[in-house]
Amino acid sequence: MTSSWTWSVDTGEWSQVNRALNRYFRRKLPEHDHEDLTGDVWLAAARKYRGKGSLHCFVFAVARLLTYTVLHRRKRPTLVESRTDEAVAPGPGPESILTLLAEHEALTRALEKIAEPYRDALRLSLDGRSNLQIAAELGIRYNTVRSRLSRGRARVIDALRDELEPR
Repeated sequence: MTSSWTWSVDTGEWSQVNRALNRYFRRKLPEHDHEDLTGDVWLAAARKYRGKGSLHCFVFAVARLLTYTVLHRRKRPTLVESRTDEAVAPGPGPESILTLLAEHEALTRALEKIAEPYRDALRLSLDGRSNLQIAAELGIRYNTVRSRLSRGRARVIDALRDELEPR
């Protein structure tokens, strides 16, 4: 049995909160589309707001969380930046580096150094399979595949870096 509920918000209150949200996102995240961000906040509010407390407070709590998420994603260091303090020129990402090195012996040795779950997911990815195909083949969830690929790539890159760096 599905439950349904009606979300009734005064049009004036909605307009006022919507304008305030747009101003908030224009000020906090000027390089992003503030209307899209505002829409994301309203979708989250429609899913989770149950009328307990002020709509304004709830919506802005969601907006602050979204702002944090966007800023955190933008400031996340790359693997190369996390290893050194010097500036790094933009270049290919970890996945494209792994693809370029797919035939290289060092990659094979680096793959052997990581744990089997990560190795299996990475080998299937390097063979050109999608995350959904890898999930089906290994009998694991899609998000688990994403996690194993991300962590596996980081470990392989660390192993490659250790092997290829001049000593």
